[in-house]
Amino acid sequence: MALAYMPHMSPVPTCLHGHHGLRFAWRGDPCDVPKAGQSLTVSVYIAKQLTCDSVKLTIEQVRCGAADVELFGQIVNSGDYDTLWQALLTHSRRHADMSNTSAPAFAPLPGRDSDSSAAQRERIGFLRATTGATLDLIAQTDIQPESLANNIEAFVGTIELPVGIVGPLWLNSSCGMDAVYVPFATTEGALVASATRGVNAISHSGGAYARALGQRVMRVPSFEFSQMAEAIFFADWIQAHIEAIREQVRRESAHATLISIDPELFGRRVHLHFVYRTADAAGQNMVTACTARACQWILAAIGSLKGLELRDFYIEAGLANDKRLSARSFVQSRGVRVSTEALLKADVIRKVLKLEPSRLMTSYHYWCACNQVAGNVGSSLNIANAIAAIFAATGQDLASVHEASVAALYMDRTSAGDVYVNLTMPGLLIGTVGGGTGLPQQRQCLELMGCAGRHKVARLAEIIATTAMALDISLLAALSAGHFASAHQRMGRNRPMETSVP
Repeated sequence: MALAYMPHMSPVPTCLHGHHGLRFAWRGDPCDVPKAGQSLTVSVYIAKQLTCDSVKLTIEQVRCGAADVELFGQIVNSGDYDTLWQALLTHSRRHADMSNTSAPAFAPLPGRDSDSSAAQRERIGFLRATTGATLDLIAQTDIQPESLANNIEAFVGTIELPVGIVGPLWLNSSCGMDAVYVPFATTEGALVASATRGVNAISHSGGAYARALGQRVMRVPSFEFSQMAEAIFFADWIQAHIEAIREQVRRESAHATLISIDPELFGRRVHLHFVYRTADAAGQNMVTACTARACQWILAAIGSLKGLELRDFYIEAGLANDKRLSARSFVQSRGVRVSTEALLKADVIRKVLKLEPSRLMTSYHYWCACNQVAGNVGSSLNIANAIAAIFAATGQDLASVHEASVAALYMDRTSAGDVYVNLTMPGLLIGTVGGGTGLPQQRQCLELMGCAGRHKVARLAEIIATTAMALDISLLAALSAGHFASAHQRMGRNRPMETSVP
């Protein structure tokens, strides 16, 4: 038998041969050999002689001190495999037990509660001294820390993302027919080129028609009572007092409109679906503030009702489905619901997408079948890439990419041989005011598309949806024509520089 020991995070040890005794081997500087009492990461191997062949079984990698090294060596030399397994189990459980572990005395980040330039410099200096990282590129920024008071905490600097342009997209939006140039902030090679190819297919076929169909942003507080009869009474009481609740919402925000309150009962618990329109803002903070004020009024009002025993209350218990994939949000919508369509001409499909329309349709049907087998929500291909790139460029909440990426792609062959394409997206949580949209570079990206400021949310949704549809068209064509792998080999592989290993 033989054991191979290596220090934590050290180079891979050289191969060991032999079947007796305790063996150490390192590849690299002799200074890496552990000293007495030093903590090690130990790779334990058992080699069993089978005629002329040696079978090597990796048991486990564990953190060991000097006593463990000696113990494992004695057990392995004795050939008692059962005892070895028991020792490894005991060791693993001992080192996984956190009940008697106290956290070390970490140095806190200085100036965490300050948005000043001086506090930023203090944090940068602390991190340099503590970690050894220079952070010089991150610290270089034209943004004044004081201007980010409501965008970020403990600000230290900024990072740059490359921005490419997709387009021109010929689009009939709610603001009229025009050519749109769409900014993509991404580091994924071939993404801008692929989206532009899809946009070219749409534009050369006459353009796309897109419309935002509505906006729904929810907050769903939960009220728990002592029995279901009280919950039913409370749900009826809410409907009778909805105008008074709307007044509380108006006092909190001039931009939020309370569309409805929809009670949903689970036994003695009532979840109230507060459904809002939030105008030009994504509105998730807005609806939280409005709902909190309304609920405080509700709690005060029902407090005087004898026989109604409120046991518990949450401002949100999970049914709003913030930043999570949800079949309910897919059906009912959360955010801006938008639909876009285009009629791809057969000759354009051949010229731009490099395949026959029939082949494109066959691949679409194949994709739908596989989506069904996989149990996916929605039927799109890869719209998350387009959404994330536009979100990053325009200061949207990046965590909302997850729920925004659920959509329904529909394609149909016409009698003339062309291909009708439609994409419906029910969950775009976006804004053209507030949040990151006011940052200078992000605002310029919105201005590029004519989407900065008030009354532009619908146009932004229509541009995102149509660009996402273009990307799906291009991807489906690439998969159908066999161009997917070669395109990424040519444009999307940024190979790291190879370094020699001593």
